[in-house]
Amino acid sequence: MNATRKVFLTLAFCAVPMAAFAADVGSGARDIPGGSSDWPSFSEIDTNNSGLIEQGEAESVRGLGFVSSDTNGDALLDRQEYEAARRGTPVTGGDGGGAPTVSGGGR
Repeated sequence: MNATRKVFLTLAFCAVPMAAFAADVGSGARDIPGGSSDWPSFSEIDTNNSGLIEQGEAESVRGLGFVSSDTNGDALLDRQEYEAARRGTPVTGGDGGGAPTVSGGGR
């Protein structure tokens, strides 16, 4: 095997893990070590301090199922819904639904 081919193969093998790492870093989602009990607090996710978590804010938490956590179907997570999702227990009284919001559209 000539030197050029060795260099090419070495670079090719190095590029695969780097591409996967770059894709993950650019996603903006945070890996939460240890599962949902280690999710950020409600206040950390509610970056606009509205008192509710919007779908765009929820995307920063990997493993948070926004639609299934939105038990009252208002396309927002209140503190009770978020904490229930964090604990893995459903909030009673909801219909289990909630439509995803569409970027750029108003409600």
